[in-house]
Amino acid sequence: RAFAGVLVVVYYVFAVFGIWLFEGAIKPPPEMSVPSNTSTKNITSNYSMECGTYEQLGYWPNNFDDFAAAIILLYDVM
Repeated sequence: RAFAGVLVVVYYVFAVFGIWLFEGAIKPPPEMSVPSNTSTKNITSNYSMECGTYEQLGYWPNNFDDFAAAIILLYDVM
């Protein structure tokens, strides 16, 4: 029970500091609704594919813009 209390306090402190330091650092791209090009020109000579786009990987929900997103980000990192 004490461990849960300590964990809540640590999450709260890290979330507040994260919001204070990194709020607005990650912005979604303006062309979010444009589908990606999946043609064969993305294939290189060693048959590996390029990494997904910013939208496909879904990075922008993981940020410190508000308290709820900060808590979720800290849970993902844990």
